[in-house]
Amino acid sequence: MKKIGDFTEKEVLQVINKIEPIIRYSLIQTKPELRDDLKQHLYELSLNTLKKVKFKEPNSLFLYSKGDNIKN
Repeated sequence: MKKIGDFTEKEVLQVINKIEPIIRYSLIQTKPELRDDLKQHLYELSLNTLKKVKFKEPNSLFLYSKGDNIKN
């Protein structure tokens, strides 16, 4: 399976499906002759953004530093 940035192709398709309504709404508000170009541009921006995103492991809610004084 192809990778795009930190994402698999399946994950990218899930993101695209979620932003599809936003793209369609933007196209409705655009002149008909400009819609194809705008649609392509919005998809391209979305994919380029996904390529640039790097995720780190989030801190766990249960990880504490040594300085924390937790009494049982």
